[in-house]
Amino acid sequence: MHPYLLASSPEVVRVDETDNTWVWRNNDSTAVFAGQLAEILENIASVLNGLPTITSVLCVASALRHWESDAVWDDRLRGMMLHNAGTTGLLDTGRPKLVRWFSKIAAQKEQFRTGTIATVSIFGCGLAGRSDLLEITDDKTIAEIIQSLRIPIEDREPFNPVYALSDQELVSHCLLTWETLLQLSESVSDTAVLETWRKTGLRELPQTSESPENLPAQSLHETLKTLEDDETYGRLARYSRELSALISLPRRVADPDDMPQGGVSDVTNRGNPEQLLMTELAAEPLVLLARIANGQALYMRKETPPGMQASKRPVLVESGIQCWGMTRVRMAALALAVASSERRRASMDTEFYLLESNRYLAVDSSSRDGIFGLIECLDTGEHPGHALVNFFNDQSDRLRINSELAEPLLITSAATWRNSDFRHSISPLQQPFLAAVVNRDGTVGIVRKTKIGEETIQSLKLDLTEEQLRHQVRTKSTKPMFTLRPFPSLAFSPAGHETDWLADEHANGDACTWMLTHDQRLLRFTSALHGGEEVCDAIPPGKVLLSYVSNSRLELVLASSQDKHEWVRIEAGSRAAQIKTIGTGITMAAYAFSGRYLLRFRQGACDVYLRSDGIQVATYQTNRRHVGFCYQADEDNAIWIHGGAAPDDWHCMGRIELHRIKTGKPKIGGVICNQAGTWAVSGDLNWAVELCKPDQNRAPQVIQIESKSNAPAIQDARPIMGNSWRNRWVFESLSPSASISTTNRYAKKLFLLDLNNHLTSPLPINHPPDFLKAVFPTAYQLVRSKSIRRRVNSATLSSEGIVFEKESGVYFLLCFATNHPQRLMVVPSKRPKLSRFATFGDPYKIDEDSNRVWTLRQADIQGGICWVDSRGLFHFKRDDDPDELTLALADPHVSGWFSGCGFFGPKYFCPKTLDKHDDVPLPNAVEKWLKQWFQQASR
Repeated sequence: MHPYLLASSPEVVRVDETDNTWVWRNNDSTAVFAGQLAEILENIASVLNGLPTITSVLCVASALRHWESDAVWDDRLRGMMLHNAGTTGLLDTGRPKLVRWFSKIAAQKEQFRTGTIATVSIFGCGLAGRSDLLEITDDKTIAEIIQSLRIPIEDREPFNPVYALSDQELVSHCLLTWETLLQLSESVSDTAVLETWRKTGLRELPQTSESPENLPAQSLHETLKTLEDDETYGRLARYSRELSALISLPRRVADPDDMPQGGVSDVTNRGNPEQLLMTELAAEPLVLLARIANGQALYMRKETPPGMQASKRPVLVESGIQCWGMTRVRMAALALAVASSERRRASMDTEFYLLESNRYLAVDSSSRDGIFGLIECLDTGEHPGHALVNFFNDQSDRLRINSELAEPLLITSAATWRNSDFRHSISPLQQPFLAAVVNRDGTVGIVRKTKIGEETIQSLKLDLTEEQLRHQVRTKSTKPMFTLRPFPSLAFSPAGHETDWLADEHANGDACTWMLTHDQRLLRFTSALHGGEEVCDAIPPGKVLLSYVSNSRLELVLASSQDKHEWVRIEAGSRAAQIKTIGTGITMAAYAFSGRYLLRFRQGACDVYLRSDGIQVATYQTNRRHVGFCYQADEDNAIWIHGGAAPDDWHCMGRIELHRIKTGKPKIGGVICNQAGTWAVSGDLNWAVELCKPDQNRAPQVIQIESKSNAPAIQDARPIMGNSWRNRWVFESLSPSASISTTNRYAKKLFLLDLNNHLTSPLPINHPPDFLKAVFPTAYQLVRSKSIRRRVNSATLSSEGIVFEKESGVYFLLCFATNHPQRLMVVPSKRPKLSRFATFGDPYKIDEDSNRVWTLRQADIQGGICWVDSRGLFHFKRDDDPDELTLALADPHVSGWFSGCGFFGPKYFCPKTLDKHDDVPLPNAVEKWLKQWFQQASR
């Protein structure tokens, strides 16, 4: 949680005008302002996607609510900058300007000063595009701030002085506040600019563009295909084609009176007299009556008249001021996706119209310039209600009489749809229509509007963002859909070598193993029936200094080769890692968890961090020596334990009486515990002495520990891990040369201490599976190894399936299983005749700026693309379909994940989180998708 909110009432409610400190301090008498501040921050976050410094927010809010003299503002600004050494020049040049600006905004009209929107408008107008001035952009942290501000003062936890801002945080905060206020004073100096922003969301209005010139083209599909190579709108065109698979608009039933009559569909023994067959009427009258009476006469059953399939659908796209920006681009992408979907699903053409405030303009969707008009044409009107009414009035004959016209679709912004003036203007409409309402966050709701109300038909999400539009890709996509979505629910064996195994197991049989791989992925094993489910694929590389392992959460402290220490926290359900650098230039340090704190022990100092977000909350000096976990020992061999209630919450557990131990120069190496109590262990692992006395009438017990033969010498050993029963412990011993050497600073030796048998034995240092097996045998059994095909050289499409050529020159075929329905298989194959193999290119990273290490190789086979990644997964995508297939190939099993229906295949590849303990057959949608692709090989 952010330090602002960790006081009894937030440290954001008043200015200390007497001391030389400019931060908002705790003051119960003014805590009622916290609720108003929460509303202001919530609106600012929705506008800027982040929060500036709360001190700058309160400066502006104070200036808007009451006038202060220039002397008061000058004194406050001086106090703020005293915390920033080396900024005297900035103070002298910027302070008078800020004083004048605060006076200016305090003298504005009342309509620009009152209410929450007044503060929000100044920050939205002044900080647009300045994400560097936003102090907090994490959605979770923003939500915590707003929620905490709304908690009543009597329900807040007692104030704890531990959470006071450190000097470094105060300097950074004040400097960022100063830069933010300077930016606001330069950007929001004109009342006209502020008024324009409040009405439109823009600093100034552009010139209204003319209607687009319509240049003819062959078809919308071909125009979009050529547009995919466009430097500006190529990504939008590609995205609209993918989006078309998610849209399904309803069909309107035509009037039965307008339907043509059908023929004869059946002959039956029941019916009306006029439906009797001619052969029955030709019979004798008595014979006919007898057949009718006995139910033996034959009648014709007419065919149900077919409904007329609509051939056109009007699509009306708003161009008003409420949808400018990314909402406008998303609306254009949705309009193009609707056109592609209607053409593919129902062979229906689309009529595009642009809606302005009072008129509508027809757009030729088969024209390149016409499509540009859907994206670029803007109108400064408030809402298109009158234009929509004019369209229905002008097209009333076509909409009522022509049964080939489907229900019109209105694509509009959520702000317009909620606008009371817009709803009032369209209230006279009697004709039903569809509306796609696009929100600022990209969510879309498709509703049917009739004279009796509204009905929600479909909800979907537009993932198109400004960053995606700026990112240019090749003509044929080099990034599969798999890389843009959360990891699929697919378990598979790791490719390459693992670096660390981290495990946890309990007496009730529950166990979990986390595996770090060389390509920076994190796999989670929870069942012997399944493989490792990928949880994250961008873990920072480094040595694990500390770990907290549970079934659903993993916390790590990693040391990189650049002497940088990083705190990592991963929740299994979120599939996202929290990563924070907690130290640079640190050569040697030890870490421990205690309650909600992370402790770092350096020579003569202890740093304290919060485990919730990795923020440092305290640093203090200590002469005690760290002896493992949250224990320290002083010069008198007294043991201290950290209680976890506060950063400096240390308690003395007792003193080790060395005269009771029959060894020379004993030194405490670590403190461990088991069911019998807590024990202090010597650094050479030769003895252990009972620390907590279960009975005051007897002396503490001393255990002599034996070593296995040929065991190396042990010195300065510290405990790093123990199993759940606390009877087997792993100690780490650092040699003197390792603590001095620069090239091999983290060299170590590992030893297993068995408290039950009073025995130590060395552990293999370079083989994590053996290390895990010695301490966590149950968790070790969860990790299963299975060979996955991945080393392929080329591929081609055949009528039977997809043929791959391995680097060794051997061929194998991915096809449908012949002896098992609804299953895929991999079988040996011969090189197909007259087939052109597409070679997999050189490996490339998914994103150049990404921390992911695993790579992709691409082959452009007939009718689509095949990717193989360095982990062992194959990804397939057809050129004519937006869906995508991911497969893990292992003889004789094939498992996969389809973008349209999810996981299928043997249970080994199904993660435990899906709760599927049986094989999942191949879905019909996947079978149809592959068969259509295989048929292209025979064309």
